[in-house]
Amino acid sequence: WYERTNKTWGAVLLDTVEKYPDNELIVHGNKRISYAEFYRLVQSFAAGLLQIGAQRGEHTAIWMTNCAEWMVAQFGAYQIGSPLVPINTRFVRDEAGYALSQSGATTLVLRDRFLGQKIDVLRWLEELIPEITSAEPGKIASKRFPRLKRVICLGERVPRGAYSFGEILDVGKAWENSAALSRASLAVNP
Repeated sequence: WYERTNKTWGAVLLDTVEKYPDNELIVHGNKRISYAEFYRLVQSFAAGLLQIGAQRGEHTAIWMTNCAEWMVAQFGAYQIGSPLVPINTRFVRDEAGYALSQSGATTLVLRDRFLGQKIDVLRWLEELIPEITSAEPGKIASKRFPRLKRVICLGERVPRGAYSFGEILDVGKAWENSAALSRASLAVNP
């Protein structure tokens, strides 16, 4: 039984997609995403991560509330072989900063606001990483978080030094289409 279960999360997802491609995986309000569509989003996000410089073995931190994009970022990180660092959305600024520092994350995926728009996460982010307001995306040179290079933001507001979540999906889709991305180029199998 152990050999049958010795799979990566990417392989488990692919097996499920192959069995139930048209079944709904996510139903949230009016949003409905099938396994096949979710897999395409994950592949695009993973390809986008690779295109902006993320690498296998580097840590990806996610500081977001529960949403479909959280799952896409999670499985996208798994797909490229990036250990995941979930940061609790109930943390205050300095707790999140401590988690980010201790994790050594090179990529941070976050949402611009939490808890029904009450918490302005971007204000906290700019206080933690003031360099983000003048940096180019992918070129953050933070004194406090020297390993952090990339920030990806979901929401209406995106800091100057960050990528938007949609931009990563678009970059990934374009790369997949132009490079005929194969399963072998991503960390699907152990």
